[in-house]
Amino acid sequence: MPLRSNCFYQMLSHADLSEPFKSNFMEFVECFFKISLEKGITVDESTKTMTMLYDAVFAQISSPYPFQSVHYPKDEDATHYEMGLKVAAPLIQGVPEICNPQNLIQVKELLDRGENVIFAANHQTELEPQILSIACDPIAKDLFKNTFFVAGERVTTDPIAAPFSRGRRLFCIFAKRYVSENKEIETERRMHNLKTIKQMKELLNGGGACIYVALGGGRDRPDAQGNVQLTSFDPSSVGLFTLLSQTAKKPTHIFPLAISSFNILPPPVSIQKELGERRWTQGGKLRVAIGERFDYSPFLEILDKESMHLELTRGLFARLQELYRPFKGDVAPAKILV
Repeated sequence: MPLRSNCFYQMLSHADLSEPFKSNFMEFVECFFKISLEKGITVDESTKTMTMLYDAVFAQISSPYPFQSVHYPKDEDATHYEMGLKVAAPLIQGVPEICNPQNLIQVKELLDRGENVIFAANHQTELEPQILSIACDPIAKDLFKNTFFVAGERVTTDPIAAPFSRGRRLFCIFAKRYVSENKEIETERRMHNLKTIKQMKELLNGGGACIYVALGGGRDRPDAQGNVQLTSFDPSSVGLFTLLSQTAKKPTHIFPLAISSFNILPPPVSIQKELGERRWTQGGKLRVAIGERFDYSPFLEILDKESMHLELTRGLFARLQELYRPFKGDVAPAKILV
């Protein structure tokens, strides 16, 4: 069935949505239907999934969900969790590759006995919570369903991203690059971030908590040759999460996690402040590598705080690079994203 004759596509084309958001949404729908049909998913099933997404997006536009500094999904958010899996699954090409699954099992065992884990990760696509659940559930059931993701403002305010976020546990922060952009609300945003950090500490003090944080502060992007490059970790962020680990009342462990997922839903080539980015995709492979526990104690012997943070960052980022090296990185798609 040609997509443009599909009843859902016709409904979307006549929907009262502003530009360029409407065109970007329709482009993603086209991509989703094309990929789904190639994988043998029926038009009816794809239409049902896209209708769920449309309803959630329209509800978000009509009445934006008020995310708090910490977000626990409510009962009614279970549909958002399932919708996220249904949207993400067709975009994964082949069987996800999990390197070092024994480390994932160790993480689950630590959590089950009341200790904490912080995943120090890179970031390539906004669907990472969903694709991590799909990839890792066969090894550690519901690990990432119960993980708290450190989420920037974009994934809680963008009309397409926010419905997926509602189905996940989140610590909501304002990214460093956006804290000071508006001096009138800078103090408010800094206070919000401090409140979020306090709630992280309280969670870790209780034990059995898992936090996932992209310590580079943004998504990996391609270089001039199209090779996706890891975003370097931010020393202040590494220092913060090391301090949270060090001072928690329950044992708290840092595990590096490398994810190669760029083509599943590529970001724009350059950082975009405005909401409503393009979501063009052909789908992509998913590869995840979980490293061994990172021992940060030798770095704490460095007396100068700034030097300690820099060396700690180099050490942890080197572990991430080592995990990512066998993947060789995704290559950005030929179609230029703007």
